[in-house]
Amino acid sequence: MKRLTILTLMLFAFTSLSVTLALAQDDAQPEVTFTLYRDEESLTFYFSGADEIPFHSIRIDVFLPNGDVEEIYLQDYATFKTLLIRRALQAPTCLRLELRDSDEPYPDDCKVLSSSQRRVEDNIGRSGVFWYDREINEYFALELYQEDVFIGDCAADLVEDEVCEVTFVPSVMPEYVPPTPRPTATAAPVGSAPQTATSAPTLVTSSYPCPATISSSYGTAIQDLRPPNNASASAGGRLIIRAGTEVRVLAPATTGVTLLFRISDVSGRELGWISTIYVVLSPTCPS
Repeated sequence: MKRLTILTLMLFAFTSLSVTLALAQDDAQPEVTFTLYRDEESLTFYFSGADEIPFHSIRIDVFLPNGDVEEIYLQDYATFKTLLIRRALQAPTCLRLELRDSDEPYPDDCKVLSSSQRRVEDNIGRSGVFWYDREINEYFALELYQEDVFIGDCAADLVEDEVCEVTFVPSVMPEYVPPTPRPTATAAPVGSAPQTATSAPTLVTSSYPCPATISSSYGTAIQDLRPPNNASASAGGRLIIRAGTEVRVLAPATTGVTLLFRISDVSGRELGWISTIYVVLSPTCPS
């Protein structure tokens, strides 16, 4: 009887372990492979299959000839900002960065897709083509990261028409938290009793400068603060600012393809420029 009990307990333990491992495998993200095409005027990510792909928090490190490393975030681009933050990609799909007025054709994999399956950021100036240097006629080496985890690279010295294949295990898509709706004034119905002063809605005016907070999902120390006199500073010339810092947004701007805010501390001392992805605006800031 005692032996039977021991065997029963062992069988139960083995079954529980098997179920736990199966559940863990179900929760794990499957590997994803995408193809990176590039030419002198465009950079295209192609995802095949029919799966949802958590392609969020993507950083591209660009290795420049002078030794600097420029950091590019896909969610900085207006076309991809909502797409890569709110939900997973639905394959098959192509994401494409393209020089303004470019006539370079799509890769063959993308040509067969419908227009709704191709997302293109096509308002990039010549200075925003970060993957290629027209003056020296060379591509730059690229490294790709998701949430600071290396997922693949694309060498600078690939032969013509050679593409980069990247296989990685994506991290779980973070839950999207929509911004808090801003209060608006509402008109009273015709013939209704006038509201008292205490119950009247508050009309919020939006203008710069306005309060904001520095925030990041990449860590507390953010090395993205560009000096006031150099909004185009490369990664090596940027300063650190801490997540949680209260600031004032003085004005928006762009440098190349990066959306920036000019900010100061709460006392009015100008700090410099920072990517908009690190700034949580208050309700009094323009949308």
